[in-house]
Amino acid sequence: MGRLEFYVFEEGGRKRTFSLNKGVLYLFLALFVPLITFSGVSIYMGYKIGKENKLLERKLNLLLEENNLLKDKVAKLTRERKKIIEVAALDLQKKVSILLKLKKNYGVEFREFKGVGGIYLPFDFDNVDIVRILKKIYYYENILKTIPIGEPLDKDQIRITSGFGFRIDPFTGKRAFHPGIDIIAPKGTPVRVTADGIVSFSGYRPDYGKFVLVLHKNGFSTLYAHLSKIFVRPGQKLRKGDIIGLVGSTGRSTGPHLHYEVRLRGRYLNPEEFLGVD
Repeated sequence: MGRLEFYVFEEGGRKRTFSLNKGVLYLFLALFVPLITFSGVSIYMGYKIGKENKLLERKLNLLLEENNLLKDKVAKLTRERKKIIEVAALDLQKKVSILLKLKKNYGVEFREFKGVGGIYLPFDFDNVDIVRILKKIYYYENILKTIPIGEPLDKDQIRITSGFGFRIDPFTGKRAFHPGIDIIAPKGTPVRVTADGIVSFSGYRPDYGKFVLVLHKNGFSTLYAHLSKIFVRPGQKLRKGDIIGLVGSTGRSTGPHLHYEVRLRGRYLNPEEFLGVD
C-alpha cells in the first residue's frame, strides 16, 4: 500500500525522517472524522436542547405564575359571588316580607304575588341559581314600585308635626279625625310621588288647598295637599319618585307643610307605617 514520509528539521539543520503506513492513516481518518463529526453534532444538539430547556423552564415558571394569579382571581370572584348572593337573598327576603306584612295587616291581595312561591333563601352558595334570585328580586321590585312605600319628601326632611288619627283641630280647637300626617318643610320643597300610578285629580279645594290625588295598583291611592305649585295633570302616568309639586300652605293650613294620605280602597291608612320601608 506504500508509506508516507514526514520530515522534521531540528536545531542545527538536522533532518529527521518519519514514515507512516498509508493503510493505518486511512483507517485512522475513517474512524476519527466520523467521531469528530458526531461529537460536534452532539455538542451542538446538547447546546440547542439546553437552550430550549431553559426557554421551556421560563415558560413553565410564567405559566405557574399565571396559574397562581388565576387561582387568586377565581377565589376573589367566588368570594364576590357569595357576597352578591347573600345581599341578593337578604334583599329578596326584605321585599317579600313587605308584601306579606301588607297582606297580613290590611288583607291586600297582590295579583302579581300569587303563585310566585315563598322566600328563596340559598345556603349552598356553590350551586345556587343567582339568575333565579335576581329575576325574583326584579319581579318583586316591580310590584313594590306600585305600592306607596317610602317618603314623599327627602328622608332628611321628614319631620312629622301632626300624626294620623284623632287630634285637636288647630282651627276649631275641637277633637277631630286627621286622615293623614303633616310633614313640616320649607315652602318650595319638591314633593315626590311614592309609587307608580296615574293622577286622578290635581287642583284646588278649600280644605286641602292645592292637592294631587294619585291612584296606584291593588286599590292604593295617595294624596298630597297644601301645595304651592302643581306640576301634574289628571290622567298623567307617574313613576315612583317623580316630582308632582312643591310644598306650600294653601287651603286650610297654618304654615308650610305637606299633608300626606295613604288610602286602600277608600279606607284611610296610617302613612307612618309606609315610611322608610323600601
